[in-house]
Parts: sequence; structure tokens; C-alpha cells
Amino acid sequence: MTVVERYNIRKVTVVERYNIRKVTVVERYNIRKVTVVERYNIQKVTVVERYNIRKVTVVERYNILKVTVVERYNLHKVTVVERYNIRKVTVVERYNIRKVTVVERYNLHKVTVVERYNIRKVTVVERYNIRKVTSSGTLQYPQ
Repeated sequence: MTVVERYNIRKVTVVERYNIRKVTVVERYNIRKVTVVERYNIQKVTVVERYNIRKVTVVERYNILKVTVVERYNLHKVTVVERYNIRKVTVVERYNIRKVTVVERYNLHKVTVVERYNIRKVTVVERYNIRKVTSSGTLQYPQ
């Protein structure tokens, strides 16, 4: 374990061998970063916090999964990528606007949902059993 403190900067590193695990924590000027790396069941987690911005990245290899979460100024973004059964999900929330995109490949299927100012739009695209649906209208909320 290594701890370094310098000028209001703090760094901690933990390394474990043979079930290989590494943890790095860096704190600097109200910025916090955490990195976790595990090998051979390969997983990597990165957390960055900066000025009310939070970012989380998770990467797993060989059953390939990647998750990214970004939070920034009341914006929220989530991205999930899975490979080889290829699936991608993106969620973006911004100023009362919400967008969801789902893409699946090889049984090609795409769904896009956009919600904006009490308006909702849904697009569904399916290929090779070809289907496309576009719907838009006002959101109905129970009263």
C-alpha cells in the first residue's frame, strides 16, 4: 500500500498480486478519482467525481460489457454496450428531456424513445422481418 500526500493532494494505491487487484484513489482540489482493476476475470471500474460531475465506467472483458454513467449539471447519461450478442442502450436525460435508444444487432432491432416537454415519440425499426413504427403524441398522465 502506498499513500502519498502533497499540497492537498492525496493518492492511495493498493496492489494485490496473483489474484491481481489494483486500487488507485486520487483526491485533488475537490476532484476524486477511484480506479479498480482486476485481472483474469477482467473488470475495471473507474469513478471520477469533479465539480458536481460524476462519471462511472465499468468494463468487463470476454463477456464484453461496458457501462458508462455520466451525471453533469442535472444531465444524466447511461450507456450500456454488450458485445457478441450485440446490445447497446443509451439513456440521456437533460432539462426535462429524456431519450432512450436501444440497438440490438444481428436480429436487427432498434427502439428510440424521445420525451420532450410533455410530447412522446416512439420509433421502432426491425429489419429482415421488416417493420417500422413511428408514433408521436402527447403524454397522458392520470389525473
